[in-house]
Amino acid sequence: MRYGICILPEHRWSTARPNWQRAEQLGFHHAWTYDHVVWGGLPESRWYAATPTLTAAALATSTIKLGMFVASPNFRHPTPFARELQTLADVSGDRLLIGLGAGGDPDAAILGEPGLPPGRRVDRLQEFTELLDRVLREDHVTVAGDYFATTDMRLNSEPIRPQNPFLLAGNGPRSVRFAARHGDGWITTGPRSDTASEWFAAVTAASTILDEELAAAQRSRADFPT
Repeated sequence: MRYGICILPEHRWSTARPNWQRAEQLGFHHAWTYDHVVWGGLPESRWYAATPTLTAAALATSTIKLGMFVASPNFRHPTPFARELQTLADVSGDRLLIGLGAGGDPDAAILGEPGLPPGRRVDRLQEFTELLDRVLREDHVTVAGDYFATTDMRLNSEPIRPQNPFLLAGNGPRSVRFAARHGDGWITTGPRSDTASEWFAAVTAASTILDEELAAAQRSRADFPT
């Protein structure tokens, strides 16, 4: 069993730094921060960006894994984001946990993005994930997709995948199957439910789908954290 903690990026670094260091001292295996322009839980709060926060945390710690919970295509393109992750992997010594999700409000609303139907958000995330994986492994990548394109993207360094794992967020069957096939782990908060029993039943059903897809892909749950 591994234990993690989420440290919201709501405080100045002078206040936040001891929190990250304390998480490591207390023996947490990983510490996460949210990646949003604005988080719906604290819409009027001071809020700082995830990538520089994790970079600072990497310099303030030495062993704890550092997670982004979760980056989305709402305001990121795989190519420039790959540069950020490349730098962060270097600074942290490959301690990254790269959480990826479909994204939603209020970030999309702030950016003036027309509301994408859930199915298209999943389409976009899957394309985002596949391209990001390629540009973190390969040199001279050229892709023209439905949502993202890149031309002759060069990593020009050692690949940072798979040693910095992708953990893919999702609740629906399609997203769970994609995580089993293309991720190194699965993130879920479960669907919105009226009762705890409904929530538990939904998460159990999703977990069963995950196991079935992992088996079909000849992958082991032991090597696939959730």
